[in-house]
Parts: sequence; structure tokens; C-alpha cells
Amino acid sequence: MSYEYHPGFSEALDPVLYARTHRSIRSIARTVFGFTITNANNLPGAGPYILAPNHRSMLDPFISGVVPDRAVYFMAKKEIWEKPIYTRTGLTNFMTKLGAFPVDRSAKNRAALIETLDQGKKIISEGRVLGMYGEGTSKNKGNNIGEIFGGISKIAVDSALEGIDAPVLPVGMTAEHLNPLYSLQAVVGEPIHADIVGQHPKHARNEINEKLRIGLQDAVDMACDLRQLRVQPLVHPQQ
Repeated sequence: MSYEYHPGFSEALDPVLYARTHRSIRSIARTVFGFTITNANNLPGAGPYILAPNHRSMLDPFISGVVPDRAVYFMAKKEIWEKPIYTRTGLTNFMTKLGAFPVDRSAKNRAALIETLDQGKKIISEGRVLGMYGEGTSKNKGNNIGEIFGGISKIAVDSALEGIDAPVLPVGMTAEHLNPLYSLQAVVGEPIHADIVGQHPKHARNEINEKLRIGLQDAVDMACDLRQLRVQPLVHPQQ
């Protein structure tokens, strides 16, 4: 089975379904897992930006997607649009209606990757929120942030060169091991702006990658520090 990259993915979002899903997930996360968002005031209330959370779980898009009050258009692995386990169960259609669009992470398919980045830039140019994982995969485990790939910085710098300021917002989460006994935390870091004045775009991209790695690590560390035991263990009286 194959799929097509095309500019219609951002228009595929169903606003009613998105609002209901957003409201339900945030409510469940708060009730069951004590979901708390710290430094939400760092999130721009208007204009484009790139939401860049850490990635440790398949549930991350659903958790990080309810951090902002605005719709987030996430890049997602192309397998969601290819494998029967997704296409036959309705998950492909569901994710598309939530604004997700496919990315081919294979270095062999450069043309598809360029088209995906162009789709990301289109979302930014429309003043929307783009969701991307700087680490590129959920296979990394633990609290240490891995290598930051260049997709986020590419879109941020290219947008800046076109006169569009699209800051990158690192978000650290503790969603790797969801446990209702412990609070689920999300920390929004300081916005990272593309500095294109007086330097080559490549240097500007490298600067964003490094700032994102540091900012994401700081946000994850803070989220871990804020994670609390919600239910005190039973203490048996001494006999």
C-alpha cells in the first residue's frame, strides 16, 4: 500500500473531532494521571510556532497535543498510512482528521522528506502550530535527550528567511511510564527563535539544534523533579 504526500493534509483536520478529542484527553489525563502543565505562558497565543516535545511513547502525540489550547499538526511516521494494523482499524483516518501527516524517516527517500518539510513550512506559513519530535523516534529511553535531527531547525530557519518568525517550543514530559500513582508532568521551555542575522543558514540551524537539545533536557529534568506520588502507600499499624 502506498500513500501520497500532498498539500491537503493540513486541511484534513476535523475541528469538531479535534476539539472533542482534545477536551477528552486533557480531562482524562488530569483526572487519572494528575496531568499538570508548567510554564504554559511560554506558548504563543497566536501566530505560528513549532511544538517540540521529547518522545518516549506512542502516546506522546496525544499527551503533548493537549499541552497547547490550539490545534497541533503533527508529523507522524509514514507507517500509520501504510500498515494494515493502522489502516484497517481506522487509526489512519482518525490521525489524519486530527491533523497528522506522514514523514518518511528513511534517508533513502530524500524527495519524500523534502515534500514533508515543505508541508511543515506550509503549516507554519498559515500561522498554525506544527508538532515535531527533535529526536525523531520513540525508541530512545530514559531522561537523557538524544541527538537532535535537523528537520525542526530547517523549517524554523527557512521560515525566518521568508520573514516568518516561528519559534521552537521545547516540551519535557514524563509520559514514558504512565502510572496513575504518579503525576504526569509537562514543562514548556523558553521559545527558541531563529537568528539569521549575520550568519549562514547552516550555522543558524546548528544553533537551534543545540539550543533545542539543552532546552529540552532542562524541561525534561524539571518535569521529572515535579513528578510526585499522588497516592500515599498504605501504612499498616504496628502490632
